[in-house]
Amino acid sequence: MKIVVNDVVATPADGGAYSILQDFYHSVENKNDGNEWYFIVSGPFLASKPNIHIIKKPELKTSKIKRLSFELFTGRRLINKINPDIYFSLQNTPTFGIKAKQFVYLHQPLNFVLSQHKFRFTVAHERRLAIYQRVFGRVINAMLKKSPAQVIVQTQWLKKELVQRKIKVSQNITVITPDVEIPAIYRVDQLDRAFCYPASPIAYKNHKMIVEVVRRLVEAGITDFKFYLTISEKELMDLGINNVPSQVICLGRIERNRVYSLLTKSALVFASSIETFGLPLLEARTIGTKIFSTNIPPAKEALDGYRNVVFFKPNDVDQLQQLMSQWLAGSQKISVDTVKKTNPSRNRNLAEFLIGG
Repeated sequence: MKIVVNDVVATPADGGAYSILQDFYHSVENKNDGNEWYFIVSGPFLASKPNIHIIKKPELKTSKIKRLSFELFTGRRLINKINPDIYFSLQNTPTFGIKAKQFVYLHQPLNFVLSQHKFRFTVAHERRLAIYQRVFGRVINAMLKKSPAQVIVQTQWLKKELVQRKIKVSQNITVITPDVEIPAIYRVDQLDRAFCYPASPIAYKNHKMIVEVVRRLVEAGITDFKFYLTISEKELMDLGINNVPSQVICLGRIERNRVYSLLTKSALVFASSIETFGLPLLEARTIGTKIFSTNIPPAKEALDGYRNVVFFKPNDVDQLQQLMSQWLAGSQKISVDTVKKTNPSRNRNLAEFLIGG
């Protein structure tokens, strides 16, 4: 069987989207099941293997017009020439004119939260998101509606959104919860007086809220703690965030194993107000750390049954400050027994679903 996987938009700078690509690639790289995999990507991120062929199309990452043209008109020639049995888009959009059975992995939530959060064209650090939400979001919806492709989503929440908006009928949508393989050495016992937030520098990730909470804690005389971010100081400034307290440590981009190490010693504060799932939540849950998370449907779904979590209202600085202050005033001990009982069960991964679907 031949399977073509298209993900030209994911690069190492793209956080969760790239993690999804990496995990999918690793799930098939050492399989000797007779299947041939073709990955269409934008750079030298993945290695060729006897069962994996890499096709580089960097121009599709640099131009949205070229990418849209590929999905609507030119891509069919490349893909149909390979003559795959299955075509899988990991980047939210179908490709028209494909002869093979087609699946689309939808993990972009912006156009599904327009009534709760509308990004503004007039604000510099929101402009790109506004274009994606209010222009390309409508394009994605229209393409999904017209395409016969099956859609794969990460949560029941997003499936319900697609059905309610009449973009896809229920039987053409499959929910596959993300799964992560984290070595057993990354487990929590005793946490430091520290917090972390592994997230990209995107406005709806709400780094501004994080810095404001830290600033208030310091002003209240609570100073003996650290808050680790996986973005740079320049990226904070680009988000309009200045005068950052010394308790905030900007690590920049770090490898996933370093993120796992961070989560074994730091409580996760997940401040994002827009998600389809929230991969750090699953990683933190698997490791067993304390989690402070925004109370949004995808996060509630990802953390269902997990006891080491406290939810707070999105963008509620006062509530998050109170929760973090109370935690710093108490014990940072985590129950190992709780971790064992609440780890989410393994779901069938994407590769298994495609081959068996």
